[in-house]
Amino acid sequence: MKGDMVYINEVKPLNANGSIKLNGPSGSLPTQMTDDWVTGAIDRLRQTGDAAAMQTADIIQAAKDNGKLVKLVTGVDSQGATVVKLGGAK
Repeated sequence: MKGDMVYINEVKPLNANGSIKLNGPSGSLPTQMTDDWVTGAIDRLRQTGDAAAMQTADIIQAAKDNGKLVKLVTGVDSQGATVVKLGGAK
């Protein structure tokens, strides 16, 4: 969180050509970082029964509902990191 914005950051290896590959749909999980994936992550956090996880789910849901959620993917390699904003709040 920064200010009233909530950031979700998925970290992946940065490929030699500079690309980043997110996991595609698998079983009951949609493609990583899609809106459906975020909704599923919120649901999985709530289902844990853990108070801190459920609070995190509520924070993410509120940010999503209010246009305050930003999705990022960070690609890392031995040279450093590259961050890509996937959309969301401006």
